Amino acid sequence: LLLVFALPLLWALSSSFKDRADIFSYPPKLWPSPATLANYRGLLDGNPFWSWLLTSTVVALISTAASVVLCALAGFAFAKYRFRGKNALFNIM
Repeated sequence: LLLVFALPLLWALSSSFKDRADIFSYPPKLWPSPATLANYRGLLDGNPFWSWLLTSTVVALISTAASVVLCALAGFAFAKYRFRGKNALFNIM
């Protein structure tokens, strides 16, 4: 079961160090023969990577904070108050 999850990650990591010809070669090789950092240079030089990373981080932080606040309020309401449909709502969650 570990191979089912680990092998694709290992393949993606290995492919990130290959050049384009090695990625699409047949038969595929797990280890790159000349390991290269050209793909990472292309990512950092040719794209606004840091802007994308900052945007994703801000969205993730805001979403997480909103979820924590709303879930804490809902948990408090379920723990302290009795109201009609409480069990049904709790079971839906």
